[in-house]
Amino acid sequence: MAPRRGGEAGAGAAFLYPGKRNALQPPPLRRMQPWLQDGAGQCDLIAGGVDESGAFKGVYLTGMHLLALLRSFQLSKVFMPVETSTPVARLGQSLHDGLPIIVVTRGCFGRNMDYGPGPIRNEMQKKVWDTVRQMRADMPQVLITCIDLPIDCSAEIVQGCMEAPLNEYRELMYHGGTWYTPAIYNSKGLEKWKADHKREKYSAVGSDQLFNRKKFSWMDESNHYNDIWTLDWKPVLELKPQPQVALRTDLNFVDRDPLEVKPMDLDTRSNAHAILQKEVAAARDSKSASDMLQAVKQFWDRISYVDRAGLIDAISACKEAASLFDEQSMPKESFDCMTTAVEAARYMNNMDEALTMASELMASQLKVPGSDGTLAARAATQILDIHISLGDMEAAVRFARKSKDELIKLPKVHAQAWGLVVTVELHRGDNDAALKAAAEAVKAPNKIGQAQGHLLVAEVQNAKANMSYESNAKIECWTAAVKAQKEAMALFKAASEKREEGRCMESIVCTLMSLSKPEEALDMAAQLQAFGEEADRYPDQDLARLSAIGSRLIAEVHVKDSTSVADFRLPGGQESMMAAAKRAVQVFEKLGDMPRRSRAAEVLLQARRCKNASS
Repeated sequence: MAPRRGGEAGAGAAFLYPGKRNALQPPPLRRMQPWLQDGAGQCDLIAGGVDESGAFKGVYLTGMHLLALLRSFQLSKVFMPVETSTPVARLGQSLHDGLPIIVVTRGCFGRNMDYGPGPIRNEMQKKVWDTVRQMRADMPQVLITCIDLPIDCSAEIVQGCMEAPLNEYRELMYHGGTWYTPAIYNSKGLEKWKADHKREKYSAVGSDQLFNRKKFSWMDESNHYNDIWTLDWKPVLELKPQPQVALRTDLNFVDRDPLEVKPMDLDTRSNAHAILQKEVAAARDSKSASDMLQAVKQFWDRISYVDRAGLIDAISACKEAASLFDEQSMPKESFDCMTTAVEAARYMNNMDEALTMASELMASQLKVPGSDGTLAARAATQILDIHISLGDMEAAVRFARKSKDELIKLPKVHAQAWGLVVTVELHRGDNDAALKAAAEAVKAPNKIGQAQGHLLVAEVQNAKANMSYESNAKIECWTAAVKAQKEAMALFKAASEKREEGRCMESIVCTLMSLSKPEEALDMAAQLQAFGEEADRYPDQDLARLSAIGSRLIAEVHVKDSTSVADFRLPGGQESMMAAAKRAVQVFEKLGDMPRRSRAAEVLLQARRCKNASS
């Protein structure tokens, strides 16, 4: 390749400074190489020095690849290009005479004194220093000095390295107004600390607690690390002192009055809160308690736990609606208003107010003459839930036993009374006591109470199965649960309670799926789906909802069975699965039941995946 001619301001060009100059200046132009991100071609080299008058005489090479230039100096002058300027040509002849050379790197070691890692070019420029050290060892007659400057430091600082006392050092680094040179320090203390504080991964295998044994040595172990050394920097010349950070004297948080902490007053209302206030005001003008309760329930669907002002207004609206219902002699609707107020207080984590309202509600229901105790049992369930959510199991046990003794005297809540005991025993983890209480609930005087008792037995058996680790024990508990659920279904059927019968069938399907009996589960889900034929008899469309649940369960049984076998072996196959899943989505969407519609849509998606996988 022909040598370059002209344009000596580029990378690797020579620049001669004739005459006297007060400071060393770099060339006016410099070729930028942004694609070299490792810094291999971002070094400077200065060959020469200053005379007695302070004038610099030599060559300044900038933006060049240092490793290539050092290799050129090691070769003979006959290998240099003919067009090389005289100072550079003489440089090769003067190596044996001890011509001083200065290698300048930028931001190589200064970052070691800062927090955080340096840029990627630091590692490449450190290799330049290693190469110069090797060359200094191979060619002692070459006086090469390596200096490292900050990125934003001007070239005037380099002039100081050519004068005393810095010209006596072969490696220098300028940082923070001070010149440093490498120094060797003994680091036995640091090495001993690292040996005593090794990082060990935590392993949970074995016991839950770690045994930490203190170490006592019989000899001084620091003598083992006497030959451990580290390379550091020591200051040799301070040009300007380090900047001192002014310390603040007003940061005294003790000897002054405590600050008054006030809650944030955002003075803003959510959209749901504004709608609630508007609808409650309209219902108050028309004296319609039902509209007021409906406004609260709609607000409940859009509620947020941070909307405390809205929750407070909702509780007030519920109490006002309950008073209106009491004036109209509608105790059940008034009870619904107060239970909604209790849930609102629990949602805003105001447990004391919720417990007070629920206790007053239960006491008022127990005083109603001729009451069957249904509403009182619902209030007792709310109180028990509050105690359990607070974690006060002792209070929960006392309340459950006391309420059971009071409610069991009422005609229709025998099973609900024992259900309080079952719930608290399950939360305590005493399955045997819960099963014993469920067996007492089966002894109710009417069929509906007996059916509710059998459902309590099934609940306890399912809880025992979930807590058991043995497969045989799980199967035994699930079998007992299915038996109790079928007995409850038969009792509800005999009492013409179609809704409760359908809910029992839903529970049976889920338990049969746990027992890996897909044929029986599919047959029971098909029976539940057939409830839709009688949906027109009930204006609340509960049976239509149960029928859609049966369709969803049919699809779930097919999906679960298809994951364990290669093809669809159940009756109906893919067609039955897809038809049931689509019907469930359509019925729930028609009924406006969005939560169940979302779950049915997930089952439909799983059914499509199973169909595509099988095909």
